[in-house]
Amino acid sequence: MKNKIFIIAFSLLLSISAFSNPDEVRKKDLRIVEKIYYLKDSEVPFTGKVSEGRDRLYYLNGRQDGKWIAFYKNGNIKQQTDYSIHHDIDKITYYNKDKTTKGELLFKEGACYSGYLYNDLEENDSYVLYKAGEFVALKQIDENNILRYYKEKQKDGQMKAEIYNEKGEKSYIYTITRTENANSDDEDTVIDFKQYENGKEINKGSIKNKILQQGSIKLKNRWDESIEYYYKVKDKKIVMDYMINGKVLKTISLDANFSSFGDRYLNHIEEFFITEDNFDPYVMIPNYIFDTKNSTLIEH
Repeated sequence: MKNKIFIIAFSLLLSISAFSNPDEVRKKDLRIVEKIYYLKDSEVPFTGKVSEGRDRLYYLNGRQDGKWIAFYKNGNIKQQTDYSIHHDIDKITYYNKDKTTKGELLFKEGACYSGYLYNDLEENDSYVLYKAGEFVALKQIDENNILRYYKEKQKDGQMKAEIYNEKGEKSYIYTITRTENANSDDEDTVIDFKQYENGKEINKGSIKNKILQQGSIKLKNRWDESIEYYYKVKDKKIVMDYMINGKVLKTISLDANFSSFGDRYLNHIEEFFITEDNFDPYVMIPNYIFDTKNSTLIEH
């Protein structure tokens, strides 16, 4: 009888030990198939601990489970991600370097719902703010702790944004307004902007559905700093100067009444399309973002 009890107790001890000391691997050792994680050389859903530097993640039957803890370089906890019993993220709690709580981000049905999503508190306070599941504000600070981009939703629904260069000087101020289009299911998007250089306003105008409607604007090529595009509205035409090192290489124009030609010709005027991305805002996506496709936090 004593031997039988001993065997049962020993077996239970082994079970507890196996559960409390799971296999430990690196994130790069895993592969994902239909939202389930496996070791690269295994067909069995992974259960165990994953180490990424100081950070720790836990998996149960191929899904993130329990808590995910990330650390500052000084060893203190930077953020803790809590998962529900359904393996969805419930919330992320953020901490300051002195161990005090900075804030939390709540999730609903796998999406950011309420609170601040921070980029990397080791570096700065860049964040995206959500309220009731909607984007409310975004603040981006660069590696030199200079504000580069701020965007906020206004009470009237407009988006207001400011872009700054690497010196902290203002480059753009603009608002985005979306209204119903009486002739289409799509919304009309209007961007009213002012462009600055060396602290002075150099251009201003309005863009509707990607096309300049009034004013002027100078945009840089994202991959070649020697190339610029200068757009202006003149004599019922939208004119674009293609410039190399400040000199005009060619000039093309678009009839301001281009819409009368019909939508099927829109693909022929893409050179005249302008969006807020062309303003080149400094936007750093958080290092860890929620991947809705795979229902997990991923490192960006």
